[in-house]
Amino acid sequence: MKKGDKYICYFCGERRRSSKGRPPEGNCPKSSEFKHHLWIDDKRVSQRLRKAFRERIAEPLSAGQMCSIGKYYANAQQMEKSMEWYRKAAEAEDMEAILTIGSAYVEGSGVTKDIGEAIKWYQNAANNGNRYAKKVMLEFHEKYSTGATLEYVKQEADKGELKAVLLLARSYESGKGIAQDKTKALGLYRQVAEKVTIGPSFMIGGAMIGGGGLWDGIIMDVLVQTNENNVYDMVRRGYAFEHGTHGVEQDKNEALKWYQKAADAGDSYAMFALGNEYAREENKDEEKALMWYRKAAEVGLELVMKERKKWASPDIEYLDN
Repeated sequence: MKKGDKYICYFCGERRRSSKGRPPEGNCPKSSEFKHHLWIDDKRVSQRLRKAFRERIAEPLSAGQMCSIGKYYANAQQMEKSMEWYRKAAEAEDMEAILTIGSAYVEGSGVTKDIGEAIKWYQNAANNGNRYAKKVMLEFHEKYSTGATLEYVKQEADKGELKAVLLLARSYESGKGIAQDKTKALGLYRQVAEKVTIGPSFMIGGAMIGGGGLWDGIIMDVLVQTNENNVYDMVRRGYAFEHGTHGVEQDKNEALKWYQKAADAGDSYAMFALGNEYAREENKDEEKALMWYRKAAEVGLELVMKERKKWASPDIEYLDN
């Protein structure tokens, strides 16, 4: 505190100037068991709070007010004092306080760093429906794989949360923190595969899972059982056979078969892939390559022309040679 600055008590609203760098001593009538005033720089207090202080609101401190005091001490780099107030707010089941304490244990801020303790706080928040805490708990299992995180993952997997199902499958596959059981792992991977391979993006499975292990052998098995008339499934199969991924050997002829079916159904990616295949040395056919590139371009142009008015740009020239 600087000499001469004005301060206001958070509890009772009394205002004083500092004397020799600090306010006068004295007990605060509204601070309950803490007895003393909590002085805050008057310039940092909002008009709404200043009015409340001046009116001497007598109600007990709310959890939100306790969090505010915790923030005040945190900004003053008095982390232990900050944690005292956040704990009081957490006792009132304040979600901000619970998450803040969990984060403090992760970082070792105002408390001794303790991941096990952090997990307890985040699990409390997750069990009370906090979406951020749920995400953190799954991340904790990926990183630390403790008994507490495993139980949480099982709980979420039972609810059908795909990320949790995937993590549980990985745990059974690796045997980390749980008895290894590849049969259970395969069953759980299948649950995920049946969900993430539906839709226009074949790569969503690879992006979510990261590939490897039992997962690669599941994808194609699931795709084989999907509707053969689904154009996206045709493209996925073509892609897998073209690159030799997801449990199948590379087979360019099989890739061409599935790309052809998808292209005949009007899929532009399959048309472009066919153009690439016929442009390569092993299947060299310049006439077919040009034909499929042109068809892919025509489909693409049609989509572009539909959006052209939105772009406010000149007409697009299309050269078919």
